[in-house]
Amino acid sequence: MDFHDVLDVPGGDGFEDVTNIFVAASHDMRDGELVMSDGHTLLETMSAFEIGEPRMDSGMLPEGHRKPPFSPIIPLLPEEICWLLDRSFSCEVAWHAGNTLSQSVYTLLYVHHLPDISPDFVARYVHVIPDPQRPVELITIVLRAGLMGLLKSCDLARRELCKNKVVDCEDWQSEKAEISLLEGINVDYIIRLLDDACHWLRNSRLEQKDVYALCDRLILRKTILQLLKLGVPGNLEELTSLLTFARHILGQIKTEKPHTPSEDSPVFSAIDPYVTRLLHNFLPVRTFTLPDSDSTWKALERWLNDWEGLGRLLSCSNLLTWEIAGSLRVWSASSELPIAFMRSLTQSAVLEHNVFFRKFSFQWLVRSFYLETIGQSYDDILQTLENNGLIMEVQSLKGVERQIQALLTPTQLMHYQLRSLWYNPPRRRRYLAKAAFEWHVLYDMLLQILPETTIGDLARTGVIAHMWEAPLIWRLTSAREVILAGFQQELYAPDEKPIAYWYLAHVLDVHLQCLDNLLALGPIDSAVQEEMVFQSMFLTALQVISIALCAITFKDLTLPWRRMSLNFIKRYKWAFKPEYDDLAPALPPPDLLKFGPQVTRMLQFDEVSPADSFKLAGEILRQLSQSEAPEGLSGRWQPERRAFVQRLADLCGRLEKTPKKTVETLQFDSSKLRWDPEVHPWFPDIVDLET
Repeated sequence: MDFHDVLDVPGGDGFEDVTNIFVAASHDMRDGELVMSDGHTLLETMSAFEIGEPRMDSGMLPEGHRKPPFSPIIPLLPEEICWLLDRSFSCEVAWHAGNTLSQSVYTLLYVHHLPDISPDFVARYVHVIPDPQRPVELITIVLRAGLMGLLKSCDLARRELCKNKVVDCEDWQSEKAEISLLEGINVDYIIRLLDDACHWLRNSRLEQKDVYALCDRLILRKTILQLLKLGVPGNLEELTSLLTFARHILGQIKTEKPHTPSEDSPVFSAIDPYVTRLLHNFLPVRTFTLPDSDSTWKALERWLNDWEGLGRLLSCSNLLTWEIAGSLRVWSASSELPIAFMRSLTQSAVLEHNVFFRKFSFQWLVRSFYLETIGQSYDDILQTLENNGLIMEVQSLKGVERQIQALLTPTQLMHYQLRSLWYNPPRRRRYLAKAAFEWHVLYDMLLQILPETTIGDLARTGVIAHMWEAPLIWRLTSAREVILAGFQQELYAPDEKPIAYWYLAHVLDVHLQCLDNLLALGPIDSAVQEEMVFQSMFLTALQVISIALCAITFKDLTLPWRRMSLNFIKRYKWAFKPEYDDLAPALPPPDLLKFGPQVTRMLQFDEVSPADSFKLAGEILRQLSQSEAPEGLSGRWQPERRAFVQRLADLCGRLEKTPKKTVETLQFDSSKLRWDPEVHPWFPDIVDLET
């Protein structure tokens, strides 16, 4: 048998050798020189080769994926236009989910042919055969308005995303591939086009159900544009009205039967997932399957809920309320995190045009910092110092005030502390690791300023002697979140978990001491006092759980001491910065030498019963989740906080199956503990290995 009879060469084997032609043609060219035809670049040349890696082969169009040539002016049925408008929302949702425009919005080929479907262009240059079932206005008026609304929605969202409050290539993809998003067209003009399209539909001869379906989608697009146009909402009534209307329209769309065109419909040629081969992309991308209609409507519903959450935040005037709301968001499952646009918009709401929360000044921030952290008015603190003849301390405190007020510089504290609650989780953890040191600098400054105030009768100075605890509390909060985020992001190896729980227990212990000191001072702001009581009980439960889990997982340590100590220094490098050497000692000190002896003694003397500890923590948490529990500064987020606490209490109930005594602890099979951030971000659940 001839070898060529069994060799299947792709494309056949009837080739002719043309090497000599290219050699002769390139005789006068220099080394490295390229000759390109007009409009043909190296990108197109590379796209002609199949490499075998999906991202690198984004320019290839595989066999079996070829479609008939796309013609933007082919008449379509109303249900086909409806399907395309649904796909436009899917494209938008896909982009906001972190995909590129080339993978999502640009796959809708009509967005590249808007001039070709302009009513004026079609009326003048295109001969269209009239078809009552497929009027050309469905494309030139209805579809065109919807797609222009899509591009403008992306433009308005992109303007917010480009403020650098979220990170390109981490939270979202900025690449435009040199395609216009209608940046030069006023949003009101496009809203008017959407209104005109609805007017044409209502006066057309189409079936009423088709008119309603198409109008609903155009009105939903218009409402999203109006929401995006608001930016950071200044008028909460307008925001509420738009959200109510959008939910009503979305509810009507969800009740409709999905519009699915027939398999031979020309509408399918309007979606090209391989369009990236024709675009100028900076990075190669994979093809992407757009979400279905149900997933799209759910994503839009979450988007509206996030807008409502921002409105609720802007209606409150407490720093800690923002901190509580943001923390509950961080502690939720990753699938529930807001899209990058909403996280950027919320950060803009924290501080924009030198105004906090759309209505407060720098001075308000300083006063809120002291009032909500230690329960005392900053003006009363200054007055107390003046009444006791401590003028120099007042002047120094004003220097500290300037330190807190300088919020426009990128290194300051409260502004970024609040903004970090809407970072992506890894970046938030890195920021808090840096913030722990910045809070310690402020803590050191207050320690140097305030020693004179502790001399004499404490009744005269009151909380002045404890002002240094304000930045310390925020530093401890940052340290706690850094440690707990390690569990939520699954950063810890098995040998690191007992050490993390041990150090967390020490951080919580110092935090509880600060709260006890402040609560013992006497009358303070009632809402702040309630919040301190809540925090004291909640942190006590966390400490009890941490100690119990440290005792259970301690026996699983397998690494040699040197390896363990190196891992500890690397994991907690944020607490070992050399800059700490010139400041007051950081509390609590991260001393690994104390870890082994402390836990060993705890186990030897049977000081901890894991089962009883989880039972105690569960009782504390259930008390906090009850209706008569203190509301504190949680505001409208009280139900959500109670629900989070109740879930943790339920987890403690399941963990009561752990051992009661040290002997049982040493024999306990730790593989029954399963850490799953979807179940709980910080602590393990207990599972039955037999099932």
